Amino acid sequence: MFMESTTFVFLSDCPEGYDTVLGYLAKRHPDLLDLIDKEPEATTRDGFWLMHRCKERGIKRLRVKACPFLQAFGITEVWSYPIGLLKERFSLYN
Repeated sequence: MFMESTTFVFLSDCPEGYDTVLGYLAKRHPDLLDLIDKEPEATTRDGFWLMHRCKERGIKRLRVKACPFLQAFGITEVWSYPIGLLKERFSLYN
């Protein structure tokens, strides 16, 4: 399991009330980060679900600078989503 001191590599600077998939998981479900297995595509399904819910509901999503983990793979920006929507997506783990 990832140690709490290493979860910072999954955090992006997001506006208040927003977070990225990896940031949300790092803060609330760090044990799930083990499942990512060093693959940046591991949360693609989550992003797809979140994007469609935003479009369906007219919810704004915001681009933010990617976390250090994703930057190491050449990814510079990612979407951030309202925390309430992230909570809905990952409610199975609450």
